[in-house]
Order: sequence, then structure tokens, then C-alpha cells
Amino acid sequence: MHPLALLALAIAPLAPLQPGVEVDALDAIRGLDGRWRGELGYRDYQSGDWTRLPARMIAEASTTGPYLAQRVEFDDPGHTVIGREVIAVDVRSKQLATVAFERGVLSQQLFAMTQVDITAPEEWVIVLEADGLDDERPARIRLTQERKGPRLEVTKQVRFVDGDDPEGWLVRNRLTLEREQPDASALLGTWQVDLRPSPDAPAYLKTLRITSVANGIVEGDFYEGSPISNGVVNTAWDAVHLSFTTADGSGTYHTAAVLRGGRLEGTTHALGRSFLGVWSATSVEPAAVE
Repeated sequence: MHPLALLALAIAPLAPLQPGVEVDALDAIRGLDGRWRGELGYRDYQSGDWTRLPARMIAEASTTGPYLAQRVEFDDPGHTVIGREVIAVDVRSKQLATVAFERGVLSQQLFAMTQVDITAPEEWVIVLEADGLDDERPARIRLTQERKGPRLEVTKQVRFVDGDDPEGWLVRNRLTLEREQPDASALLGTWQVDLRPSPDAPAYLKTLRITSVANGIVEGDFYEGSPISNGVVNTAWDAVHLSFTTADGSGTYHTAAVLRGGRLEGTTHALGRSFLGVWSATSVEPAAVE
């Protein structure tokens, strides 16, 4: 099945559902939005030894559908490996689909959610199973995702099906992460803001420069170099939020935005006018942090 067709499974219009763990599972997965840091441990099949490598994850929940986009990096000796994955959840059939790209290889997988145990939005266990390949051998694959507040652990187990295996399920790797606390310094630098008036309009790019966030006060300039005034930042809500005003000959503008998954998503309102711009921004020149 084509990767886009696989994701279409999860994004088809959903029928109304009764409250239940399926809906909670989608919320739980989307709740991983943000930055995480920890380690990846994996087993060498030949020696049985475990290797542990520093790892980082940036997750971004979609605002338009039931997906989560992930970028996972780990430091293999001599180089950094980067893997990208889009996760989609089908709450009707208790399935989770992934399309991943790592080491130049595109892969796709459809998992069954065999266990969903959620006691709170940030306290849950979700178990996924699918048939696939591991070490170039057919295998049953099990992923156990467990979140306890700011800690996330994802354990991959495999059970080979091409012969007798007295060991049964083998732990293949384990990703252990802690959520990074929001850091306002991630705002520093130059951002390219797309201020197009509607989703189907051509890109209309302007520049946002943030030069200081010291003591929670935002300084810099926006649009055509208009200085930022009344700038404040808030990191108490599991993300970096900011708000400020700018002014030019046409009036005063109020801007509010949130930093999630390495992107700024914001709105700009022209005070006294019926103008509200909805925009997104990407970093084009991060500031050097001492």
C-alpha cells in the first residue's frame, strides 16, 4: 500500500464515538507534542550486549488531523542518525499507522492497539503489535509505550516466526526520554513568517527577529522592522508562549504565538480593524547561545 494511502486509513472522516479508551489513545499520542531527550539502548544480536546512545526527539501534533510527526536523533559513533516518522491513529478500528524515513529508507507499518491503559492524560500504557521483519527475518513486533508524567519509555520486542525460538519475545531496543522543560531561549534568532491571507494563497513571507527574552521580556522587531513593544513570554504551560505589539503608520498590531515542535504558530490582530492573520514560522537563523 502506498504510504499516503496508509495514512488515509487514519484520516478518513470519523463517525461519532462514545467516550472510551480509543479516543483517549489519540489524545495520549498527540500529547507527546514537544521536545524530549534521553537515550536509545539496543541489543546486538550477535553478542547479546547492550549499547546506549544519546537520543533526542521533537514531536509535533497536527492541528488538522489525528497525526503526530516525530523527528528522532541518536548519536551513533562518528555520526548522528536522524529518523522521521508520521503517526496516524484510527480510533474506530484500534489501529495505528506509521510512515517512517531513516537512513535513506522509507518504510510503513500498520499496528493493532492490543492494550490501551490510560489513567490520566500523562499516565498511560499503549501496546502495539504487527507482523514485519527484524534482522531480515519475519517476526511479530511489539511496541510498548509507557508514559509517566515527563518520562516516556518505548520498548521494542520481537518474536521470530521462521523457526523454533525458545526465548520467545526478545527486547530489541528501548527508547527512554524525559520531556525537556520549555526554554524561552529557543525563540532567539530570525524567523521566516508566512503571512498569507488564506490557506490557498501564495506565500507572503516576512521576518520576525527576537533579540532578547531576558527576564521574560521579548525584544526584537517584526514585519518591516517595526520594534516589538509589550513583549512577554510564558513557559509555564508545557510550551513557549509569547505575546507582543508592534505599530506602524496603519495602526497597532497584537501578536500571540506558541512554539511547538520547532515551529512558531501565531496570530496577528490589527487593533480596531477586522483583520486577523493566522501564520506559521520557521527558524532561519537561530541565535548563538553562550
